[in-house]
Parts: sequence; C-alpha cells; structure tokens
Amino acid sequence: MALTSRISGRQFAVVPCEGALVVAAIVLATRLRLPDTWWQVLTAERGLAKAILITIVCQVCLYYSDLYDLRILSDRRELLVRSLQAFGATSLVLTGLYYWFPELIIGRGVFLISAPFLVTVIVGWRMAFVWATRRVSMRERRERSL
Repeated sequence: MALTSRISGRQFAVVPCEGALVVAAIVLATRLRLPDTWWQVLTAERGLAKAILITIVCQVCLYYSDLYDLRILSDRRELLVRSLQAFGATSLVLTGLYYWFPELIIGRGVFLISAPFLVTVIVGWRMAFVWATRRVSMRERRERSL
C-alpha cells in the first residue's frame, strides 16, 4: 500500500514508454550496423530478447541514478549528467555480461552505435514528458479553480 501511494500514474507511464524507445533505438542500431542481416539477427538469433535484456539493464541503471524521481527531471543539466552516468553504468554491466556470456551480444558494435541514440532518445523523451506533465498540471489546476 505504501509503495502504490508513492508512485503516481505519471511515473508509472514513464517506464513502458521509455522501454519501447530503448528497444527501438537498439533495433535501429542493429539495422544500421547489420544492414543485410538485421531482420535475421532480431528474429532467428533472438536479437529482440537481447534488446530487451539491454533495456532492462538500462532501466535498472536509470532507476539507481534516481531518474524515475520526476522532481529531478525538471533540471535539464542534472537530467543529462545522471543520464550519462546511468548509460556509463549500463555499458559496464553489459560489458561484464558480454564477457561472461558472449552469446548475449546482438552483434559487434550494435550497442556502441545505439548509445548515442539512447542518450538522445531518453533525454528527449524525458524533457518532452516534463513539458507535457507541466501542461497537464496547469490545466488541472485551472479546472480545479473554476
């Protein structure tokens, strides 16, 4: 009960949308890095499951960087710094996983190509989310005052 009272609907909406964006960035990077075999990599070689693993690791690192605290999202500089730290941690965790379990690698260089997409997409998504949240909050306050 205490946990549900601390998680708002807006916070709950961030996670699945962000997960979908991370998977999309990885699929795009796979298509760019492996233009002839990208579909086979994603389907026959379980690339989509590997992309979901990357997404989970990424979101756990974002969580431990306090990036699911919506108050932090309003400061753009703090958002960028914490996002870069989270992606650095994601890289380290994935490096360890890939060292011990090389079969988890989607393709050589895919994560490296997807990293700039991930930073851009996540920071952009969060800035857009804060902007939209503020607009909704202002509208809700106006409706309450009427």
